[in-house]
Amino acid sequence: MKDYLVRAMAYNNMVRAVAINLTNTVKEAQKRHQSNPTASAAMGRLMVASAVMSSTLKDNQKLSIQVKGNGPLGTISADCDYNGNVRGHVKNPHVIIPPKSPEKLNVAGGVGKIGMLHVTKDLGFGDPYSGSCELLSGEIADDIAKYFVVSEQIPTIFAAGVLVGKEGTVLQAGGYLIQLLPGATEDIIDSLESTIGKAKPVSTLLKEGNSPETILEYLLAEHELKILKGKNEFRFKCFCSKDYLKAVLTTLGKEDLESLLDKNETEVKCQFCNESYIFLKEDIQELVNKLN
Repeated sequence: MKDYLVRAMAYNNMVRAVAINLTNTVKEAQKRHQSNPTASAAMGRLMVASAVMSSTLKDNQKLSIQVKGNGPLGTISADCDYNGNVRGHVKNPHVIIPPKSPEKLNVAGGVGKIGMLHVTKDLGFGDPYSGSCELLSGEIADDIAKYFVVSEQIPTIFAAGVLVGKEGTVLQAGGYLIQLLPGATEDIIDSLESTIGKAKPVSTLLKEGNSPETILEYLLAEHELKILKGKNEFRFKCFCSKDYLKAVLTTLGKEDLESLLDKNETEVKCQFCNESYIFLKEDIQELVNKLN
């Protein structure tokens, strides 16, 4: 089954909701990075966040999310564009973080509770929009919800879960986002808080095999839920290319590039997808010549 997202309205159009299954996409990221369980969960949650946030993008727009915490995983990044292409990266994917319990990974212990979350949206005109906030818990979902409140002034509930098997492979990944629209009353806020407070954790909903539609029905069926037509499909796809990495090599400077001329070929890997690109000696010489 393809990864996809559905949108909905509830509470007489005073609440916007989105739910997503991103299992295949996160599974591919884990496979490419060979990340350990906690790293996979943290990266996967951020990838879910980027995909959910992309639901408001228009043609050729894209966004990036970066979490810089003080934990051993280091910087975690996720990108998504309007077409549903998602990629993720964690600086230290092989760090082993002891779990909180046999059934619960310690994501906050890997991310760290002190740090920043940054969101950049390339809207296709002018300078990219940037927003940021301090981390709230390091659990990713709480931090994304805080970002919406602090940076975009939108009261938000966000949940993301990644189930990782004993072999380290990703079994399920997904989540949901619920936002209050202008004009939402205190009664709606109280009702939502009560509903979410009683709800099962998103990881449980995923483990039970719920689809994006049934997750929204579980949460909002009693509150004038209307699931909108159309689905957004997602897949793991990197934006790298040999030309892009050639430009990256140029930033090394002439001296560093000349040091690569001692080898017949240079291998460069994209940090987001681990795809390897081979640059021959003559390719490097061409770059050096352009810097002269």
